[in-house]
Amino acid sequence: MKKGGLSGILGLLLIFHERCICRFFVLLALLVPSEMQASEVSFEGLEILEIQHQSLSTRPVVTEQDFAELFDLRVGDLYSSKRARHAVGLLYRSRPLKDVMVDIELYKLDGHVGNGVILKVLTVPKSRVVEILFEGNNGISTDQLRDEIGIEIGSLLSEHLEGRIVEVLKETYRFFGYFQSTFATELRWKERGTEASLKIAIDEGPRATVRDIQFHGSLVLALSTLNDTISTGIGDPYDEDVVRQDVRDLRALYHSEGYFDVTVGLPDIQYDEQLQAVSIRIWIHAGTRLQVILNGNYAFSDAVLNEQLNFGSKRVLDQDALEASRGVLMSFYRNSGYPFVNVRVHHEVVESLGVTKVSMVIDEGVPVSIGEVKITGNSSISTSVLQDLIGSYDTRWFSEPLLREGQLENDRRAIEVFYRERGFPAVRVKHTIRYREDLIPAEANIHFRIEEGVQLILVDVEITGNVTMPENKLLEVLSMRPGMPVTPVVIEEGRTQLLRIYQERGYRFSEIAANVVKKYSNRGVVVNYSIKEGRPVTVGKIKFEGNDTTLDSILARELSVRSGDRLNPYALARSRGQIKNLDYIDDVEIKINRPNTLESTKDLTVNVDEKFGGTIEFGVGFGDVEGARGFVDVSHSNLFGTGRTIGARAEISQIEQRYALRYREPWFLGQPLDAVATVSYLTEERVATDLLSFDRLTIYEYKQPFGTAFGFESRLTENMTATILYRYEIDDIFKVRDEIIAARRLAGLPDDRQKITIASLMPSIIWDMRNDPFNPTEGSFHALSLKQSAKMLGSEDQFYKFTGQTAWFSPIGKRVVLALQGRAGYTERFGDTSRVAIVERFFAGGRNTVRGYDQDTLGVTGQTVVDGIPTGGNAMFVSNAEFRVALPRAVGLVVFLDGGNVWRDARNIDFHDMKFSVGPGIRYNTPVGPLRLDFGYKLRREAGESPAQLHFTLGHAF
Repeated sequence: MKKGGLSGILGLLLIFHERCICRFFVLLALLVPSEMQASEVSFEGLEILEIQHQSLSTRPVVTEQDFAELFDLRVGDLYSSKRARHAVGLLYRSRPLKDVMVDIELYKLDGHVGNGVILKVLTVPKSRVVEILFEGNNGISTDQLRDEIGIEIGSLLSEHLEGRIVEVLKETYRFFGYFQSTFATELRWKERGTEASLKIAIDEGPRATVRDIQFHGSLVLALSTLNDTISTGIGDPYDEDVVRQDVRDLRALYHSEGYFDVTVGLPDIQYDEQLQAVSIRIWIHAGTRLQVILNGNYAFSDAVLNEQLNFGSKRVLDQDALEASRGVLMSFYRNSGYPFVNVRVHHEVVESLGVTKVSMVIDEGVPVSIGEVKITGNSSISTSVLQDLIGSYDTRWFSEPLLREGQLENDRRAIEVFYRERGFPAVRVKHTIRYREDLIPAEANIHFRIEEGVQLILVDVEITGNVTMPENKLLEVLSMRPGMPVTPVVIEEGRTQLLRIYQERGYRFSEIAANVVKKYSNRGVVVNYSIKEGRPVTVGKIKFEGNDTTLDSILARELSVRSGDRLNPYALARSRGQIKNLDYIDDVEIKINRPNTLESTKDLTVNVDEKFGGTIEFGVGFGDVEGARGFVDVSHSNLFGTGRTIGARAEISQIEQRYALRYREPWFLGQPLDAVATVSYLTEERVATDLLSFDRLTIYEYKQPFGTAFGFESRLTENMTATILYRYEIDDIFKVRDEIIAARRLAGLPDDRQKITIASLMPSIIWDMRNDPFNPTEGSFHALSLKQSAKMLGSEDQFYKFTGQTAWFSPIGKRVVLALQGRAGYTERFGDTSRVAIVERFFAGGRNTVRGYDQDTLGVTGQTVVDGIPTGGNAMFVSNAEFRVALPRAVGLVVFLDGGNVWRDARNIDFHDMKFSVGPGIRYNTPVGPLRLDFGYKLRREAGESPAQLHFTLGHAF
C-alpha cells in the first residue's frame, strides 16, 4: 500500500461545507488515482481506536459533551464511510458550523501499523461580526455610514464582506463629494474566537467644491432663470442629493411654463483632482410649449379647470391625450351638477413659435338640481332607512342638491352593500334620471329600483373534525344564532372566532374551512365548519437579545408564556405589550423560530431595544394659587438592570416646599405586586387667591417635617389598579386664622393649632378607562379610597376618611366632548378623639372644584364659613360638566357648569346649600396637558361675594 500523502488527501474526503458536499465527492472521484480510491476502501471495517476533536475557536461552539452526543461514531466501532458522513451531518445541522473536516489515519504504535484507525475531527464555526467601528469619519456621521453599508450586527463573516463594505463606502463618499477617500479594514477577534469587531479606518480626503455649472441643449428659458431655480451654487460642497433635486426642480420649472415633454438629462460630473473641484453639465431639451385656451367656461375659472387637465402626464400630445383631457373636463362638470355639458377639442402646432395650441370649447349647459328621490322594490327595509344611505338626498333648507353622476353611482353601491350585509347576496339596484326641462335651472327626479332577491337566514351551525374541543363549547364561542341573516362577513367572523380558540390552546397549525349548504327553498342556510386540529405546539426555549443592561429574568417575568406552555399568539401579543410598557424598554419584538415549520415545539426569541433608565426632568410655571413654581425630578427606572426604581423630587412655589425620595420594587417576592416606599418633607401655606384683585388670604400654615409611606400596588387588570399603603406623618399646624379658632371654640371644638402624629392604613382602587390621561376624549375614570387612622397603627388621632370620584367623557361629533364628573368625601372621628384635624378636613372652591370662587373658600355661611373665612368640613360634594370644543392649531374652547359645597358633617348636608358657577374657558394643548384659562361666574352669589373669578393653570379641571 502506498502511504505517502495518503492521510493528507483522504483527510479531505469528508469535508462538509456550507455548499453541496455531493459536488466535492464527484470531483474527488475524478482526480484521485484509482489506487488511492481503492486504498480508502481498505479503511472500511477497521476498528476505531481513537477519536480526536479540535475546534478552530478558543471557545468552541461544539463542546466535548456536544461532540460526544452528536458524533455518531464511538471508540470500538467499526469504521464506515456512510456512518461517518451521517455523523458529520448531525454535527453540521445541530450547531452553527462553517466546516466539519475529518482526517483518517492508520493507527501506529512504535512505528508499526496497527489494525485500526484514528479519526481526527476539526470543527470550524461560523464567525459573526458583533461590532463595526469607524475611525476618521468627520464628514459623514457614524449612524449614516452604518445605514449605508446595511450590515446587521451579528451577520455572518464571509470572505467577500470587507470588500463589499469598502465598495459601498467608496460610493457613499463619492456621493457627498469625497472623490479621494481611502479605506482600510481590520478584523479584531473576540475572546470567543467566533466573534469579531470590524474596524474601518477612513481617510476622507478633501471634499470637492462646485467649480462651474453649465447648461447645454435646447434651453428656451434664460440661463439666469435656470441658475435661480437650482440650489447648487459655485463654491458649494458637492452633494449628489442636492444635484438630483436640482434636476427635479428644473423639470418642474419647464412644466410650469408649459413645456410638458421636456427632457432633463442626468448631470455629467467631471472631477478635477488637482483643483479638487467638480464641473456639472446638465443637458436640456425643452421640447414644444403647450398653450391651453379655454372658451365658454363661466361656472369655473381657467385655474380650476387647468388643475383637472392631465397634459403634463403625457410625453406625447396625441389624439388619445386630447380625448383623455376632454373626458376629464366632462366628468368634472357632470360631477359638479352639469349633466348636459359638452366639450370640443382641437389643436394646432405653430412650428415657427415652437408652440402647440390646444383649444377647448365648453358648452356648460344648465346646472341641474335633484328634485324627488324615489325608492321602489324595497319590501324588507324601510324607505327612510335607505334614504339615510343616499348622499345625493339632501334636505337642506336654503339650497337644493346638485345632480352629481359620480355620487349617484356611489349611492347605488351603498344600497347594494347595505342589503348584502343583511343577507341579500343577489340584490340588484338600478337608478334612472328623469329631467324636468320645463324648469330653468333644470331639475331631475331620481328613481332607485331595487330587486332584493332572497334573504339568507341561518338555520343551523355544524362543526366537524373537532377532537379535543367539544362541539357545545365551540358553539358557545360563536356569535352566530339561528334566525339571523347570513353574509360572507358573518361566516368569516365565525371561522376567525373558532380559529382563535384553537390558537389560544396552542394549535398553531389548525385549519378551519367554512362550507354553506342551502335548504328550505334556498333561503335557509346551514354553515358547516370543518376543522383540522393538527398537533398542539408548546413553547421551547426562550432566548433574550438586545438587553445589554436588563437581566433576562426581569424580562421573563413580564411574559405571559413560559417554556412548556402551549404556544398562544395572543399571549405573545400581550407579553409584548407588557414588556414595551416598561419605562426602560423602547421597543420589543417576539419572534417564533421557524414559524412555518411543522414542529411540536417552538423556540422564542425576545428582542428588545433598551433605553437609558435614568431621567432628569425639570420645569417652571405659574398658577393662580401657587404663583411662580418649579420642580426638579431625578430618577432611574432600571437600577442595576433589575427594573427597580429610585428617585428624588423637589417642588417649590410661593406657598409650598415639598421634597421626596421614592423607591419601587416590582414583582415583590416574585409576585405581580409592586412594593413602594416614600420619605417626604413638606411645608405648605393654605391660601385663597383672587386673581382679579391679586389678594391672598392665608387660612393656615403647616409643616410636615417627616412623612413616610410604604405598601403595595397591584394592577388587577389592564385598566384597574389597587393600592394599600401604611402612612406615618408628623403634622405641625400653626398660623390658623383667628376667625377659625373662634368659630371652633364657639362650637365646642378644640383648637386646630397643634403638632400631631397621624398613622393610617390607606387602601384605594382606581379604574381608568380614558383614552388619554392628559386630554381624554372618551372613556371614564373612577377612584375610591379610605384612610383609616387608629391608635393601634401608631396614630394620636383616630378617624376614617372616604373619598370617591367618577368622571365620564363622551364624544359628540368630531370636535366636541361632553365631560361629566362627581366627587364626594366624608370623614369622621371615633374613639376618644375630639376633632378631625384641619389638614384632614375638606375644602372646595377654585380651579379644580367650583370655578368662580376663590381657592378653598366655598362653604355654608355660619357653618363652614365664618366671617368670610373657610373652616373646612367633614363632608363634601362637587359636580362638574364641561363641553370641550377642539379648534385648529391645538386651541380649544370650554363651557362649564360647576356645583358643590362643604358641610360640617353628614348630618348637615342639605343640597339646597349647593353653590353653582358657569363660564367659558380657553385651552392650549401641550404634551403634558392643556394650559387653561377659565372665567367662572357665580350663579347663587351671596352678599359680599365677588360676581366672578379668573383661574389659570395647567391641565383640565378633571
